[in-house]
Amino acid sequence: MRKRKGSTASPQAYGFLTAGHQYVSRKDEGDKMIVVERGDLVFVFNFHPTNSFTDYRIGCYKEGTYKVILSSDEAVFGGYQNVTKNSDVSFNSQKHGHDGRPLSFQVYAPSRTCVVYGLADTADKDADSKSYGIPGLGVKERGPYFSR
Repeated sequence: MRKRKGSTASPQAYGFLTAGHQYVSRKDEGDKMIVVERGDLVFVFNFHPTNSFTDYRIGCYKEGTYKVILSSDEAVFGGYQNVTKNSDVSFNSQKHGHDGRPLSFQVYAPSRTCVVYGLADTADKDADSKSYGIPGLGVKERGPYFSR
């Protein structure tokens, strides 16, 4: 990721590299989908070359409202902006377990993308336009686990 001069936000903002909570809930060879929880984030990878999926149910552990934190479909990454933090869409977890997880929510998963979802209280769709912002990253201020 490219940082702006003077930027204080970073991938460390969620502490996901050292997070104790890690879970792979879906590895689907047919759909070519992988769903991973790491810390407070849910990563949804769609490796299918042509198939996009609407209302794709993904399991999660934490209850709450989720928003897009990072999407490879953003314009800054050369994407088509089908899933973007700028749309400011909320996804409420439901007590409908899925893939061995106690909760779930439904997303749109465009082909050849990775979208990272985080709890809404840590998201800010306009974060990348602020002085601490990183292009494409929608993290409120420094993020919930920023330690510096």
